[in-house]
Amino acid sequence: MVSYLSIALPLPVQKVFTYRYEHAQNPEKLIGCRAVVPFGKRILTGVVVSPGEPVHGMKDIIEILDDTP
Repeated sequence: MVSYLSIALPLPVQKVFTYRYEHAQNPEKLIGCRAVVPFGKRILTGVVVSPGEPVHGMKDIIEILDDTP
C-alpha cells in the first residue's frame, strides 16, 4: 500500500515536504518517526509530521529509521 507522508527537514524554511512511502500500513503510526529522504543532490533525515497528499514529481522515502516516535 502506498502512503504519502509530510516530512519536516532541517532546512531554513518553514515548510514540510511530501514523500511517497510504499510500506506503510498505517501512516498515522509513523508521525514523529525519523525518515531518510532525497532532497536535491543531498540525502537528509527529517521527521514525519503528518500524512500527506500526493503531488506531481514526488520522490520516495529511502528509509524510516524508527519503529515508534
